[in-house]
Amino acid sequence: MAEVHRQDNDGQIGVSKNHERKPSCRWFASRTSPTHPVSEIKALRWIVRFAILAGTIVIVLAGQALRSGLATLPAGLSFTIAVCKLIVTGGLSVTGWLALFVGVVVAFKLRWFCRWMCPLGTCNELSTWLGKKVGLRRPSVPHLGHYLVFATLAGAFAGFPVLLWLDPLALFSSIGQPFSSSPVLLAIGMSGVLTAVGLSFLFPGVWCSRICPLGGFQEVVFVLRRSALGLLARVFAPRRPRPTTTEGQRVELSEGSDIARIGRRGILAAFGTAIWVYVAPRFSSSAAAPLRPPGAAPEDRKFLALCVRCGNCVRACPTGIIQPQLSTGGLFTWLAPRLVFTDNFCDPSCTRCAEACPSGALTPFSTAEKPHVIIGKAVVELDDCLLTAERECGICRSHCPYQAIRLQFNEETYSVQPIVDLARCTGCGACEAVCPTVPRKAIHVERVQTIGKAK
Repeated sequence: MAEVHRQDNDGQIGVSKNHERKPSCRWFASRTSPTHPVSEIKALRWIVRFAILAGTIVIVLAGQALRSGLATLPAGLSFTIAVCKLIVTGGLSVTGWLALFVGVVVAFKLRWFCRWMCPLGTCNELSTWLGKKVGLRRPSVPHLGHYLVFATLAGAFAGFPVLLWLDPLALFSSIGQPFSSSPVLLAIGMSGVLTAVGLSFLFPGVWCSRICPLGGFQEVVFVLRRSALGLLARVFAPRRPRPTTTEGQRVELSEGSDIARIGRRGILAAFGTAIWVYVAPRFSSSAAAPLRPPGAAPEDRKFLALCVRCGNCVRACPTGIIQPQLSTGGLFTWLAPRLVFTDNFCDPSCTRCAEACPSGALTPFSTAEKPHVIIGKAVVELDDCLLTAERECGICRSHCPYQAIRLQFNEETYSVQPIVDLARCTGCGACEAVCPTVPRKAIHVERVQTIGKAK
C-alpha cells in the first residue's frame, strides 16, 4: 500500500497509510502527532538542527568572550528584524540581506526556517517532546503570532516596531550571558529563552505554533505567496486541473479562506497598533530624554524606532550601567536602554553594547573611535560641590579618563572649583560615579542635542 509523507503543525514528519483519514492540508489546521517510526528526512532534519544549534551557541559564546560582533549574528539573521529595519532606516547590513533571502525561501517552503534552522525552535521542540511524554496537553490557543507580526510591521511603518523584541533569534542571543559579571543580568538575559522553553513544556508546541512572531511571519508570507500565485493562475488559466501531490493524492487548496483569515488578523492588529501609536505619545512624559548607550542614533525618537528592545546591550555591558527604562518617559520608551552612572561608568576601552545591537539603533565603533563617541556632557552643580564649601575633594578630576576636568581658583568665591573641558568630555560618567555628594551629585552627565560620533 502506498505511503504518503505528511507534516503536523509542530513540524514533525511521519508516514500515514492511504486508508487512514487524511488530515486537512491547510497549514493552520490542528493535526495529531505521528506514531510511526521516524523517516530518513526527519533523521536528517534533526542532525541539521543539532548542528545549527551547536554552531549558534559556539558563535554567540565566542562573540561574547571575544567582544566581537559574532554575538549579533543570530538576531541579525531574523528576516522579521531585517524587514522592520529596512522599513525604518531604508538600509540593511550584509546579514540583513541574507535574512531577506531566507524570507524568500520560506515563502515557498512553509516554516522551513522553523523546521530546519531555528535554534530556539530546536530547544522548544525538545521541550514539547518532554511535555507530551509526561502527559501534558496544549490548550486551544489562537494564532497570536499573526497578530504580533502585523502589529510589529504596522508599528515599523509608524516608526515604532512594537513587539519586535519577541523575535526568537533576538531572545536566543542572550545565551552568552555566562560571561556576564552580574547574576541579575544573567537571569534577565536568559529569561526570554527560559520562558519560551517553559511554555513549550507546559503547553506542548504553544510557542512555536501559536505565539512566535517569526513563525507567524513565515505563515503570512507563505499564504500571501500562494494566494497571489493562485490568483494569477485563475486569471491566466481558469480551467486548469486541480493540483495533486506526487503520490496522486488530491490536495484541496484554500487560498481564499487563508487570505481572509490573514486579512482579518492583519486589519485587527494594524488597527490596534494605530491606536497605540496615536495614544501612546499623549501619555508619554515631557521630560528630557535620558542618556542612551554610546553609538545611539542622533535623535531619540529615531533611536526608539530602531531599538527592538532585545536587551542585548543591557546584557553585554560589563559595568552594568545600561538598564532598561521602566518608569519614566512614557509608553514609547518602555524597556529602551538608558545609562545610569550611580555606581559605575562607561569603560573607554569597551565597545560591546554597539557590537551586540542587531537592529542598527547603536552604530558600531572601534576602541580607537571611542574617545570621539559622545554620550553627553558633564555639568557641575557648584552649590553642591565640596570644593565650593572649602572642603577637600577633587576626586572627579583624578578619575576622568579623558583629562576633561581641571581645578581652577575662583577669585569671586575665593574657592577652588572644577571646570569641565567640553571639547574633551564624552559623557562617560566616571566623574558622576565617584562624586561623594548625596543625595544629589555635584557633577552629573546631561544629554546633548547631538550625540553619536563627534566630528
